[in-house]
Amino acid sequence: MRFLVFLLAVHSPLAAGEFPVDDSASLAAAVRDSKPGDVIVLGDGSYRDLKIVLTGQGTQATPITLRAAHPGQAILTGHSTLNVGGDYWVVDGLNFRNPDSQISDLIQFRRDSKHVANFCRLTNCRVTHSNDAGVSERDDSPECRWVGLHGLG
Repeated sequence: MRFLVFLLAVHSPLAAGEFPVDDSASLAAAVRDSKPGDVIVLGDGSYRDLKIVLTGQGTQATPITLRAAHPGQAILTGHSTLNVGGDYWVVDGLNFRNPDSQISDLIQFRRDSKHVANFCRLTNCRVTHSNDAGVSERDDSPECRWVGLHGLG
């Protein structure tokens, strides 16, 4: 007796997916449309003055992930910032290089004062700066804080 098995692949609009992005417009669209389990993949390269605001809602079992295509190769420079304002996000492999020293809280776990992040994780990311980048170390320069953690009061 022979059995013939057919596998039917159905694309469900509810299924999680992987979404490559390589500019601010495609990143914003992917974040806006993100669903639990989705992975947004930021392409290798340099991104100057990129403002990343993560607002989607993942779940404990299926977080939403923003990751570099290759760890450390998505390089954010200048006035680039990251604000995580949703729930259950994972940010993985981003490289902030020579950020503007005038930025306080380069990476914030809140979208704004009313929308904080819950159950989010920052992993395999780095912030580096060299004095060769023209960063002032004068006493009157603002305090540099690379990561700001916020919570409900």
